[in-house]
Amino acid sequence: MEHIDGLHYKTIVNVDWPESASEKASCKSDIMEVFDWIRKNPHQIKVVYFDSIMRWNWKLLMYLKDTVTNAKGARDLMRAYGVFGAKMKMFLDTIASLTDVSVNPYPVHFIATWGTGMDIDEETGRRMELPVVDGKMVPPIINFHWDDVLRLEKDDAGKYLMYTSGRGRFDAKVSCGDKRIREGIKDVIENPNLYQYLQMFNGGD
Repeated sequence: MEHIDGLHYKTIVNVDWPESASEKASCKSDIMEVFDWIRKNPHQIKVVYFDSIMRWNWKLLMYLKDTVTNAKGARDLMRAYGVFGAKMKMFLDTIASLTDVSVNPYPVHFIATWGTGMDIDEETGRRMELPVVDGKMVPPIINFHWDDVLRLEKDDAGKYLMYTSGRGRFDAKVSCGDKRIREGIKDVIENPNLYQYLQMFNGGD
């Protein structure tokens, strides 16, 4: 982990991610290195910010397309997509564990950006705005791994809008346990201070 102006940061060069615990020892993964450091070292870090998962998972898929082979040693695109889906599921599970005090002695809030696009939701059959990720294994489960899913957009007038609840063509939610806070949050917030609202959702931490 590098340090600059009191911040910890890591430039991602090795984009791979282990598909299973058994693969972890042989997998060169800069992101896993960061996550392991967060789990094993006493620190004062409260927030991990990942910008953006969409760009990383595209690089991961390109890496797998070049390296995953069949029994004859030829590149196997179908198998690469299967491996990609399994790795992404493991990645999402690991993110959830970073925030869980029961399994991580140094829990953090995990914030990430993820670009969206219009696609068919596999569960409902509706055309929706979904996180951009290749394949069909991962998109339906992404939002279940996050307590808060906020949709950000810039309207035609240049105003930034943050949606805290879904409108049918996309998913958005705030899962704050404090009912008073949750009921006081508007469905659409203009020109939001994202850090301020995230603090509010999480009880001021």
